[in-house]
Amino acid sequence: GNNSNEGILAVTFTKKAASEMERRLKDLLISSFQATNSESNSILTAIDGDMCEGDLVHVGNADPYDEGDNSIDATNEMIRRATVGTFHSVCAKILRKFGKELGDLPTVRDSVGAHTVSDPAQTANTAILTLDGSFNILDQSDQLRLLKDVLKEHHIELKGATTAALGGRNNAADIRPITVLNAISVLNTEVAMARSIQTGSDLSDSENKMGKKVRQIATQIRSSFQKAKFSQNSVDFDDLMLLTRELLLRNPEVREILHRRWRHVLVDEFQDTSQIQLDLVRLLTTNSLFIVGDGDQSIYSWRGASPESMSDFEEAFHDRKHGWDGLLEHEIDLTKYLENICRHHAMLSDENRQRSLLKVKTVYLMENYRSTTNIVKAAQRVITASGKSGCSSSDEKTTRSSQDEIRQDMKPMRGTGPSPRVLACKDGKAEANFVVNTVNSMVNSGELTPSSTVAFIYRTNAQSRLLEEACVEQNLRYVVRGSTGTFYKRAEVQDCMCFLKIMYNSRDRSAWARAVRTPSRGIGETSLDEFFRYCDSVTDKFMETPETEISPPTPMDIMLSLAPSGNCKPEDLGMYLPPRNIMSTRSINRF
Repeated sequence: GNNSNEGILAVTFTKKAASEMERRLKDLLISSFQATNSESNSILTAIDGDMCEGDLVHVGNADPYDEGDNSIDATNEMIRRATVGTFHSVCAKILRKFGKELGDLPTVRDSVGAHTVSDPAQTANTAILTLDGSFNILDQSDQLRLLKDVLKEHHIELKGATTAALGGRNNAADIRPITVLNAISVLNTEVAMARSIQTGSDLSDSENKMGKKVRQIATQIRSSFQKAKFSQNSVDFDDLMLLTRELLLRNPEVREILHRRWRHVLVDEFQDTSQIQLDLVRLLTTNSLFIVGDGDQSIYSWRGASPESMSDFEEAFHDRKHGWDGLLEHEIDLTKYLENICRHHAMLSDENRQRSLLKVKTVYLMENYRSTTNIVKAAQRVITASGKSGCSSSDEKTTRSSQDEIRQDMKPMRGTGPSPRVLACKDGKAEANFVVNTVNSMVNSGELTPSSTVAFIYRTNAQSRLLEEACVEQNLRYVVRGSTGTFYKRAEVQDCMCFLKIMYNSRDRSAWARAVRTPSRGIGETSLDEFFRYCDSVTDKFMETPETEISPPTPMDIMLSLAPSGNCKPEDLGMYLPPRNIMSTRSINRF
């Protein structure tokens, strides 16, 4: 639009892609500013208060008082109006921004309901044990640690162990914890979709994503797992999107603030969106949305995405009054709504006044600048063959046929190139040996020099071991380039992070479990369980105290109360509650 104050939200799927989008945006703005050679400061107009407040604005690192390059200053100002990130990072910003609203969401309130008391005088205390904007984000190892505690509470043992739970049968045999964790994720999505008025979502295939035993265990412990997370002020990556969706569905004030902040929404790799992500896009969109996607490149079906996302997009937006039309129970007058959220900017354009329904326009990008002609043709044949084998109805075949015709018009821009080779190896070891032998033969023939660099690209990390072994056996030097995420998986980094997490959120028990044993202090699982049970007892006692505005003691406060001071007698330990009925003498001494 022509209004320089209108904000843009650009969403993609990976951090690397988001960083690349941001870099290109900055380069584009700098070149555009230099090309116009404008002497006017009109683009440096003040930003609306709702737009620049809190973490929703990407703040540059330029010194506002630096009298350097005006183009860079102007670019930083314009970038402040654009939020670029992944779905998870954008959702995390929204939840932290509106953290005070999280405790009122039905999902959170129902999960931590066990802490709620009937006395109105204690209402202030109950909020302390729920979710707020200072939450921690659990990675998979944290989730599995928490899941282990919940399974222990329910007397369920996994992976080949017998259990008396679930009717005394060996129901949990050969079930891995990660399988149960994934099943809980599926159930959480089912519950979230069931709570909305949307009735068109098909979740029937979730039955095929898990076995009967897995679903039974996941159903039994899901509520306890959610309660354990939220009561520790923690969320996982699924919660980031599910809670943001719920917040936008139930809070019109939040929705209006975000619509005023982001008047235009852009989504990259749209074919990889799930139903939850599609709903997020709809809820954040008023009447300006731009997506890029290719149904033939959908690779995330295992997490809810489908190639039909592109066709679902047209169904979700075409001839709709606004993005969230059909998701909410009440209707709005879009013209008046847009006038309201644009009141601090330029007045609503005549085009938007006259347009009563949204229209979807499709633009096909037919030039391929990445691959050669032979590669593109081979890909077209593979996609066409796999598409025909997967079509079950005449409508699907018609749609697939029209897509094939469009695909045949693709124009490769890098020449013909060599023909692709397809080689079937006996096993992974033979494949690795073939790759390394090929590189050595190219060196011996002069195609490569000993100082040349060759990249081995593989789909999964598990394949690297065989390639490394082949390189070692044939004396080929190599370096493994891992993802940046592996840095945070190092033990020393996680040790540092657990202390930082405690400083930020003192209720994060996963961080506590690591911190109290870094370095080793002789504290085992039994002592740690006793300490956490003692913390729960102290909190329960505190919640029974009416009309108090003091926050319950944190695990740090409770641990310090166990430290003897002066001539303190053993029976005097624990200023909040005598610990000896819950913790053994050995555990008390360790802490």
